[in-house]
Amino acid sequence: MKIMQVIPYFGLAGAEVMCMSLSLELKKEGNEVIVVSLYNKHTPLTSKLEKNGIKVIYLNKKRGLDLNMIIQLKKLFNQYRPDVVHSHLDTLKYCSIAEAMTNIKVRIHTVHNVAQKEAVGIAKKINNFAYHRLNVTPVALSDEVNKTIATYYNLDATSIPTIFNGVDLTDCNKKQDYNLTDQTLKIINVARFSEQKNQEMLIDCATSLIKENYRIHVYFVGDGEKLELMKKKVENLGIKDYVTFCGQQSNVHAFLEKSDVFILPSHYEGMPMSIIEAMGTGLPVIATRVGGIPSMIKNEESGILINDDLNELIDAVKKIFNKKLREKLGENAYVIANKKFSAVSMTKAYSELYKNIMLRSH
Repeated sequence: MKIMQVIPYFGLAGAEVMCMSLSLELKKEGNEVIVVSLYNKHTPLTSKLEKNGIKVIYLNKKRGLDLNMIIQLKKLFNQYRPDVVHSHLDTLKYCSIAEAMTNIKVRIHTVHNVAQKEAVGIAKKINNFAYHRLNVTPVALSDEVNKTIATYYNLDATSIPTIFNGVDLTDCNKKQDYNLTDQTLKIINVARFSEQKNQEMLIDCATSLIKENYRIHVYFVGDGEKLELMKKKVENLGIKDYVTFCGQQSNVHAFLEKSDVFILPSHYEGMPMSIIEAMGTGLPVIATRVGGIPSMIKNEESGILINDDLNELIDAVKKIFNKKLREKLGENAYVIANKKFSAVSMTKAYSELYKNIMLRSH
């Protein structure tokens, strides 16, 4: 098949890593894969795609609504004549119209978050029209996300395919030693600094534990709009010696391997790729019970699930000081990640979906 993936740009975040992993595996299967980035931004992910022989086309999108994207995408669809166009994040409002104008047979859109957080206002109306009238198939990342799509767009949940995200876990370095260095619990959070990811609660948790004389150190990997605010909060709370801001990293695996627990206290989620990478490293995970996370982690078996509550987070971190528990959760997480959340299993599921829709279209 000739498959075109369309995404705003390849920042170092979950949806972008998923799109890259899927594209690389689809190429390994023998498909012709072309990737379209709406913005002219070259990143480590686009470099990896290009080094592996995947053509990346940059469209130089302007900020905000840019209707020229419809014209540009229409030209590309006519030029390359893909069998499949697979859109991600907020590209559907452009892709769906261009797809209809060029009679693309297979039109897929992955919903990377709970539906009500991915599209609002005019974007929701266009997406709704695309799903009901333009033959676009939405794909959910989990059963929980599936329900939000069905409710938000008044669709039959059974008509929405659910495909778990997958990561190329060959880059993960399996954790071998679950002992604490200097009796200090090294906590890692890999996420964009934003309201959604709720790093603030992790900082409050750390402050409380430090006051109780627990030996911890928190490593934050990532950047984002709330980074400076969180740095200031850490300084004001007087816990600078216990927190390290590592910035954006193109390779997080070394950071994960040296950590003792991965914590993601998000307010809402789709299916975080960062959790899969942590599980694939054999790290125990503490995460909020939101979005697709309960489909990834079984509480007290492959991680600890909490509500969006500071006291629950504090209690969970206290539990994770137990070495036997860390080892049990980490080892189980490693097995599950490789069984359910690999890039290979994700790609097989998408390939089947593409083929089934193609057969129906004929």
